Amino acid sequence: MNRFLPLTLLTSLLCACGPGAAPGSPSLPGSADTVVPTVRLSASPSVLAAPGPVDLTATAVDERGIAGVTFYRGTTRLGEDTSAPYTFRDDLTSLGAGEWVYRAVAADTSGNVAEATTTVTVSGPVAGSSGAEVTVQRNSATSYTVMVQPAVGQSLAKIEVYDNGRPVATDEQAPFSVDLTYTAADTGPHTLRIRLFDGAGGVSEVLRQVEVAVLPTADTPPTVRLTPEVLTVTTESPVTLTATAQDDQGIDRVEFWLDGERVGLRQEAPYAVTLTFGAAQGGRRTLTARAYDTAGQSGETSATLNVDIDAGDSVDRAAPIQIGQRVDGVIAGKPRDIDIYRFAGAADDRLRLTVSGQSGPFPNSTLDPYVQVLLPDGKTVFEQDDDSGPGYDAELLFNLPQEGTYYIVVTSFRIFDDPRATDDRPTNLYRLSLSRR
Repeated sequence: MNRFLPLTLLTSLLCACGPGAAPGSPSLPGSADTVVPTVRLSASPSVLAAPGPVDLTATAVDERGIAGVTFYRGTTRLGEDTSAPYTFRDDLTSLGAGEWVYRAVAADTSGNVAEATTTVTVSGPVAGSSGAEVTVQRNSATSYTVMVQPAVGQSLAKIEVYDNGRPVATDEQAPFSVDLTYTAADTGPHTLRIRLFDGAGGVSEVLRQVEVAVLPTADTPPTVRLTPEVLTVTTESPVTLTATAQDDQGIDRVEFWLDGERVGLRQEAPYAVTLTFGAAQGGRRTLTARAYDTAGQSGETSATLNVDIDAGDSVDRAAPIQIGQRVDGVIAGKPRDIDIYRFAGAADDRLRLTVSGQSGPFPNSTLDPYVQVLLPDGKTVFEQDDDSGPGYDAELLFNLPQEGTYYIVVTSFRIFDDPRATDDRPTNLYRLSLSRR
């Protein structure tokens, strides 16, 4: 028989470290810890004649150590103790008579948990023993009144009202009544505990149940206003528009959008945005201010900006444009008006420049355009065209000789051709297009 002893011993060792090991049994070094801790819970006192404090004490043991013990009253988490002795004091004064189940949940350093429970009984005063008449009157969905009428010959010193265990009001003067106000967040069952204190120091209490049902009010979106509501921009100086936003829930932010593109965001008042326009950005622009409240709702308003900036009449005031851009302009406002634009180009860029009058978007234009392209020195004429053929258009096809900033000069042929001539008709409209070819 001795020859079977090693096999029996091996079998015993395998069973001891397998998944079927009993709780509390030691785990082998280096193995995963799946053994739950051992925990016990006691309450002192376990029976109370009147609502008051209760001391909870838990003992918890685990071979790898206890990380902490968490205490609960029912499903309500009370607190946690991370070092022995594991204790917590709970106060039942505001909860009244009844049976209260406590739990202690112990966790070891490996995350294994175990729990223990105990029950505390609170006798408390006999409900309604004073003989007083207690009424809860519903005034509306949001308003209730607790009224206490003492019995004949009875003297009350004060009443206390608790709503779902929370003290809400005290009345120390007859007639005894307490008004309760609810919102949509309070919808649901409510247990009202009314404690009655007589002149001789006696205490009794009455429980009443009410079902609160308050429909949530529709939250209104914020209001927002832009000033000025209409603005004409005639210079390249910065312009500032200010939004005034209001909401009963509070304003979270105000966004500013110019023609569908966000150009600003402000999270604190004053809600303002500053914009700068050039001649190439002329036309009717729409600025929208969109306000968001803290509930996520939004409201918006818009302002109209009429950008009417004449392109510069000297190279140092030239309006910027880019290759691939189109701009509209007018040769007017001065007897001998000229518009100058600037653009950046690279050596050997193959470009097409057109200035359209009647054949473009302005069929009633009176402008016969004359166009020049100046080298980066701003003086030397690189290309020019008045399109002497039919129609009132000018077109240039050219290659840039070097990298740099070039200038486009637009005026009327009348002004170019005669140094004494004037041409400032407001119908001298044109569209300038600069593109690659």
